[in-house]
Amino acid sequence: MNETCAGGAGAFIHQMTQVLKTDTVGINELFKNHKTIYPIAARCGVFAKTDVLPLLNEGAAKEDIAASILQAVVNQTIGGLARGRAIKGNVCFLGGPLFFLSELRNCFIKSLRLKSENISFPNNAHFLFLSELLC
Repeated sequence: MNETCAGGAGAFIHQMTQVLKTDTVGINELFKNHKTIYPIAARCGVFAKTDVLPLLNEGAAKEDIAASILQAVVNQTIGGLARGRAIKGNVCFLGGPLFFLSELRNCFIKSLRLKSENISFPNNAHFLFLSELLC
């Protein structure tokens, strides 16, 4: 996901937490009480800030902005990985953001309409690589 920008990666999420004056635990907790999802450009951190800062200035709830940021990561990741094709079958959640941010995982599950039997979330998922799972 980092071939052109940090959009969709942990560094992007960290950058957005600084804009919201929180941390990754905070953005995850804020998400839990959101009511609205706003469109946020996750392709680039600079573009995302140009979406987030006016929302903050207009008084949008931090909960809604946090949820919008995580949903933007999901949209960017799915778009980058799928490139217009449907993602179906089994999905394995690996990596730090997906391990530590339960609400990010839930966004993926909801967006991909995954059933529990199609979800794999191994212990130590933040340390594992797909090649280890396939061996």
